[in-house]
Amino acid sequence: MSNWPDSLAAAKVDQCRLATQVQLKSFPLSNLNSTKKVAGVDVGVDVVSGKLRAAAVLIDPITAELIEWCVAQQAPQFDYQPGYLSYRELPVVLEALEGLSSIPDIIFCDGQGIAHPRGVGIASHLGVLVQRPTIGVAKKLLFGRSREPENKLGFHTLIKYQHQILGCALRSRVNVKPIYVSPGHLITVSDATAWVMHFSRGYKLPEPTRIADRIASRRTKAWQS
Repeated sequence: MSNWPDSLAAAKVDQCRLATQVQLKSFPLSNLNSTKKVAGVDVGVDVVSGKLRAAAVLIDPITAELIEWCVAQQAPQFDYQPGYLSYRELPVVLEALEGLSSIPDIIFCDGQGIAHPRGVGIASHLGVLVQRPTIGVAKKLLFGRSREPENKLGFHTLIKYQHQILGCALRSRVNVKPIYVSPGHLITVSDATAWVMHFSRGYKLPEPTRIADRIASRRTKAWQS
């Protein structure tokens, strides 16, 4: 990708620029009936070649069934550094998204949204680039603080930093550690939480990122076809 930062210093400057473009707007779950396509993206690593392998999936907004998927592979151009994941993974994620037959209305990302030291995790970065509502769904908290939610389905506690609300720790499955949900772009904390719960179908991860993870990590036959 042209003008893609090639150092941590350049990436930090770029993140500060991108953070000024992130917008949190209402995108309520009541939009479900007018939503045609929901996407999920995730990235794995081929242990043999070392290449990044991104999966982009489209799922039905009502049934959560897989409609379409695309896999892309690229050699990483940026070393992994906490807080800079998007500079390593977004090039291959964008290639996978471009391989889909239609543009999604909303995208679920494996990673952080605004719950990030500079307010622009991979979900926020992607949202600004494609100008679609994006949601970050992470297994670990990168930034901010949150209490453990009650061990009841759908219960959540807010992720906070100083006086800012950055997302929530969400109990998407009972007796399993919570996931960390944060808005990426063009969606609010409460709306992002509602969308994630809608697509929580008995697993820890919501269906868009769960299915993308299985394909990116070769844990489903879809990758092998």
